[in-house]
Amino acid sequence: MRALNVSEPWGLDQLTVVEAPDPSPRPGEVLVRMRAVSLNYRDLLMVNGIYGRAPGMGGPITPFSDGCGVVEAVGEGVTRVKPGDRVATMAWNTPRHIEAWYAVMGIGAVCHTLNPRLFAEQLCYIINHAGDKVLITDATFLPILAEHRASMPTVERFIVLGEPDRVRSTGFEGALASEALIEAHDADCKWGGFDEHTACGL
Repeated sequence: MRALNVSEPWGLDQLTVVEAPDPSPRPGEVLVRMRAVSLNYRDLLMVNGIYGRAPGMGGPITPFSDGCGVVEAVGEGVTRVKPGDRVATMAWNTPRHIEAWYAVMGIGAVCHTLNPRLFAEQLCYIINHAGDKVLITDATFLPILAEHRASMPTVERFIVLGEPDRVRSTGFEGALASEALIEAHDADCKWGGFDEHTACGL
């Protein structure tokens, strides 16, 4: 597969197209084929090393802020998601939300971004119509999700972007903390090829 990478020293002249082996999902991993990306000003900041980079994190990274993909394959032990499943996100524009997009695409699921400015009844209709099985969200939106949880029966799992202590403090029953899920898995993520006609986003 081909990838567009950038690393230190940052800058547009450091962008390079590299060839990488087609990955296969390992146990507990999901392989997602990227179908579309949308570049914006945040990407320019990332390329220049200004945004989303902690000290000492030299890369390489693939810079894009918005994108979607489809689950192509799953590794051994993955039971809660399968190729083509819909995963919704409803969160603010933060690095963790960007990580969530990568994660959804990386398992071959269909990324479904929700507009938090809609009325709750509209959100419930959209979630059910899409058949979203997982909803990734910020703690900000948990009160409204808790109030209308019974109206979104397709959602089997809620993942909250943040640390476990913060998620536990919300009292939202059954919610998983994104940082706990990341901590439980290997940091070496392999991306792989998907059929170019596979669905990737709604």
